[in-house]
Amino acid sequence: MVRSWYNPTVDAKDVAIILWLIFVGLLLFNGMGPLQQKQQRLWVMRRVAEPLGLEVHPPRTWAAWGPSVSGTMDGLALEIEPQEENGTQFVLMIARNLPTVLRVRRATVVTYTNGTEYLSGDPTFDREVEMVADTRVLPALLDARMRKLLRNLVRGDQGKVEMGELIWKVERNFLEEAEVRETLYDFIEMARRLKNIKADVVARLQFNAAEDPVAAVRRNALQTIIKWQPVVAQAAVRRALTDADWGVRLLAGQNAGREGVPVLEAVLLDEQVDIAARVDLIWSWAGGAGQMQLIPHLPTLLSSPTEAIRHAAIRACGMVGREDGLKLLLSYPVNVDSEVRSLAEAIALLGPEAEPALLRALETADGMRRTAISLGLRDGMSSRNGDISPLTTGLFDVGAPLANTARALAELRANLDGGDAPPEEFQAWDSRKVARQATERRGEVRNIRSGRR
Repeated sequence: MVRSWYNPTVDAKDVAIILWLIFVGLLLFNGMGPLQQKQQRLWVMRRVAEPLGLEVHPPRTWAAWGPSVSGTMDGLALEIEPQEENGTQFVLMIARNLPTVLRVRRATVVTYTNGTEYLSGDPTFDREVEMVADTRVLPALLDARMRKLLRNLVRGDQGKVEMGELIWKVERNFLEEAEVRETLYDFIEMARRLKNIKADVVARLQFNAAEDPVAAVRRNALQTIIKWQPVVAQAAVRRALTDADWGVRLLAGQNAGREGVPVLEAVLLDEQVDIAARVDLIWSWAGGAGQMQLIPHLPTLLSSPTEAIRHAAIRACGMVGREDGLKLLLSYPVNVDSEVRSLAEAIALLGPEAEPALLRALETADGMRRTAISLGLRDGMSSRNGDISPLTTGLFDVGAPLANTARALAELRANLDGGDAPPEEFQAWDSRKVARQATERRGEVRNIRSGRR
């Protein structure tokens, strides 16, 4: 006969014992996990922190979920404490004795005023981190490695630097030695570099100007070393002449003397370079000592496919003046209305010595070119406080021959110079006739110029 193991006579006492054993087992299982984790964190922290000269303390209370660390290193007072808030465990890491003027926090609104909030040039960093410090040393501090560390610090409002303290709240379990080592070493490296922010500034500036992966950061570092360390800047400037970024090359070329001229010429003619930068370079050369370098390139710039470059080159012809600029302006093919205004402004800059040639050109000009030359002559003479009513009459009287306009300009030029008669080439015309026309049309001209016609 087969005997069954099932005993239907199990009483309530047996059931209670079984349930009690299950409950005790669950308690033991759940209790051993946290205890083992605490011990593991203590062992890991000792292996990582004690070789650095830091003191590791076992969990101070039953509720503490990990060890604490304290000690000093290179003048820094370091503290690491396990904490818990709203059910979230984290490690609070604090380094003291940093410069009190230094401030780092998560950026809220990217505003930079009075030169205090520093813009590094790295767009990713600048969107996330706000810093206040001496702008002469920050370009040396903020290399690629430090920017990464500070971004990790402020991410999620987990860290900041203020009042001489670096505070970092790290939400990690600290069970793996590699994780603990990376976090602790990053923290110490960040604290050391912030404390010694003024150390080796020149060497770090030179390194960042040459090696940083972000072009704007290289440019900022180069600009800083040029401004604050001019004695040692030339080596960095020469290296930057071959930089991959046009902005860095442009800055280097502007500070390299004769050696930088070929670099600037290449930037000037490169259609891939920022338009505003090229326009600034055109005007700076045209208005300064770079005219002789600019003149050979004006024909190329006048035929640029970029409208803004053509307009800048037209104006530069007027700023350069002399025979070179005048020839280019008179031969420029005016194709659109917007170029009429630019050409007129350039002609107005040429000065009185160019007026005879302009008057001769006006005799044969037609269409947009005639309008541009006429407006340029009018504006140029008006700026010298001359009576432009005869000129205006000739310009707006579409039925008057072009000779009337040219002769009116000649008479006006003679009057401005204090002469008794117009130039010899225009002595055959009847000045009284043009003067009478001017008087008769004066009221109408005023209406035209004010836009009421």
